Amino acid sequence: MKLGIRRGRRTDEDPGAVSSGAGNGRPCVLLVTDYYPIHGGGLEIVAGQLAARLAGRADITWFAAGPTGGLEHPGLNLRPMRCWNGLERRLGLPVPIPSPRSLAAVVRAARASDLVWVHDLIYLANLVAALTAIAAHTPLVVTVHVGAIPYRNIAVRKIMAAAIRVTSRMILRRAAAVVFVSERVRDEFLGRWQLHRPSLIRNGVDLDTFKPLSRPDRERVRTELGLGERRVVLFVGRFVERKGLALLRGLAATMPEVEWLFAGYGPLDPGSWNLPNVHVERGRSGAKLAELYGAADLLALPSLGEGFPLVVSEALAAGLPALVDPSTIAGCPKVASVADSESVLGPDALSRWAARIGRILDDETGRAAMVPQRVEFARSHWDWDRAAAAYAQLFTDVRGGGPAGSPDAAGDRPTR
Repeated sequence: MKLGIRRGRRTDEDPGAVSSGAGNGRPCVLLVTDYYPIHGGGLEIVAGQLAARLAGRADITWFAAGPTGGLEHPGLNLRPMRCWNGLERRLGLPVPIPSPRSLAAVVRAARASDLVWVHDLIYLANLVAALTAIAAHTPLVVTVHVGAIPYRNIAVRKIMAAAIRVTSRMILRRAAAVVFVSERVRDEFLGRWQLHRPSLIRNGVDLDTFKPLSRPDRERVRTELGLGERRVVLFVGRFVERKGLALLRGLAATMPEVEWLFAGYGPLDPGSWNLPNVHVERGRSGAKLAELYGAADLLALPSLGEGFPLVVSEALAAGLPALVDPSTIAGCPKVASVADSESVLGPDALSRWAARIGRILDDETGRAAMVPQRVEFARSHWDWDRAAAAYAQLFTDVRGGGPAGSPDAAGDRPTR
């Protein structure tokens, strides 16, 4: 996961046309996401990993809110959009609002492409690209990362639910293919709508970067961080409500004997809690982020509304135990064999999580014995090359099959 990014600024755009794949036999694919991977969210990182691997099989033009963070890869044509990012800055909602000129460029690119690929539909540029594809009878592939998110703010929760309901009726039912990254989200959508070519393609994990640290490296990192011999619980992600920051704050205050290490950014900054056992790391990615997994004793992620978070895959690949809500386990049920879960709901959530964390940390022998199983599970279940190959085959299938909006694409399925 990439963390520590610039936010809340208008960004530059390059509204040039899609580069043509004519003559090289590769299709022109328009990819639209909210941000580029430098933003640090799981969605953007997934899109980046897949796009880099698919670039040799297609000419990919990628529109997203800038900056690009210096991202370069042969076969990727980056078109950073000029966007207003005030919703994230003020409310913690990572929903950039593109300029009219940027949206016009997206429309032109969608019309010129052989296939349009968007990640989630709650973003304005993604909606515009998807609707343009449908109108132009261009195959549309939608990757769905998350479903309904139980925000504490009732208004925000209702708006998000309405957005999913409307976009599912207007767009998902007309897409040439819909890809889900988790079983829980897949079941949520297929329980309500009949979709064309629904498939489950799991994300991968960078196994060369996220792996167990040697004992000398672990000691070095802990010394550099000033952790000493104390037990360490790690959180990786954005500092926002739905990631469970309120529960983590209560846990840090309730368990002063434990060091709490937070890696990320966001409006609910743990650094403002003024707790002596809380440490915040910013701007870490790749090997530097992997060091935190290697230095910690447990990953705690009390979030709701996830598909299946990349940080859980990364932690397990590094041999680190993970404690999550059961809804996260539901995204990949088999992970229950190597990860722990405890509900974040209910008035006694704080006491239950504190007790569960205490038991995991006290069982040092058990934690160490499970390292090989966690690493092997990650290697056998999450592979970026395998995921990219599945997308490549899907793109071939949809270009040879019915276009977006074909009559057999969808009808309503009775809601359960």
